[in-house]
Amino acid sequence: MKISTASIQYQVSNYNNQALVETERQPTGDESQEELDYVLSEFLDAKVQKYSEDSATFAEQYQNLEKAYKQVVALQEHVNKLKQSTV
Repeated sequence: MKISTASIQYQVSNYNNQALVETERQPTGDESQEELDYVLSEFLDAKVQKYSEDSATFAEQYQNLEKAYKQVVALQEHVNKLKQSTV
């Protein structure tokens, strides 16, 4: 599932088209993506914490997933170093 990072801007006006409420400055593309990633990460971390408290099996499987992810990242870095050294 792809989450859209496009912000929705709005302005509330009275019948004379005078602005009553304006939205805050929206972050640029990179700032917006970082903020979205952070908010999504916080949300998912909270869900993981709740499920981990409720299920020991889930907690163990999630820890194994985190270990595997760290290994994948380390392997990717190693492959990149090897590619650079042959060039």
